[in-house]
Amino acid sequence: MGNTENIPKEEPSLKMKAIRSVKWTTMAEVVLKISSMVVTIFLARMLDKEDFGLYALAFVVIDGLGLFKSIGIDKALIQRTKDLDKATDTAFLIIPPMGIVLYGVLWVITPFVASFYPEAIDLPEVLRALGLFFVIFTLSKVPLTLLEKDIKFDVIARITSFSQVFYSVTLLTAFSGFGVWSLVIAYLGTELVRCISVLAGRALAAVLTFDKKIALEMLHFGKFVS
Repeated sequence: MGNTENIPKEEPSLKMKAIRSVKWTTMAEVVLKISSMVVTIFLARMLDKEDFGLYALAFVVIDGLGLFKSIGIDKALIQRTKDLDKATDTAFLIIPPMGIVLYGVLWVITPFVASFYPEAIDLPEVLRALGLFFVIFTLSKVPLTLLEKDIKFDVIARITSFSQVFYSVTLLTAFSGFGVWSLVIAYLGTELVRCISVLAGRALAAVLTFDKKIALEMLHFGKFVS
């Protein structure tokens, strides 16, 4: 009998990767839709309308600042084919610090935002707590981008589904009596779980190097995306 142990495994074709990705993405979308519907039904009975309003108001600011959380460098990394390792290192040394900068900006503008809504007493605390999203999200942005570049949407779909289930269970069981803070805690906890899962699914090099030339090239590309 021939020795088959040393025969390299055949890599899946681009077509097979695409088919597998569509399957997993569809399954993830179904999980998201169903869990979101169930959570919304329960939250409508658990929380006051003021809690929903305060949370939505805070997210107007979070979403606004979120336009700058990766400044288009993730898109530049996806389309890049040359010096990918250096580009990956450089992107990771730019995007997470950008998350810290955005969190700092949020702390500075929070009093000004709150002054427009004096009736929302808890708005400053809610805003600054939700701002941790930028720090957590940007840590996982580069590994997530690499998964997208490698067409590993099946991995992304599994992470997304697990995170959504975690969010639903956490929100509906552990923090049902916390009012608006139940939404904040569940959201940040879910982002943290997603971040850890993404980092585990696509590890980066232990030692990172910054390349100024590549950084300028990606920033030039990314500014148009932003």
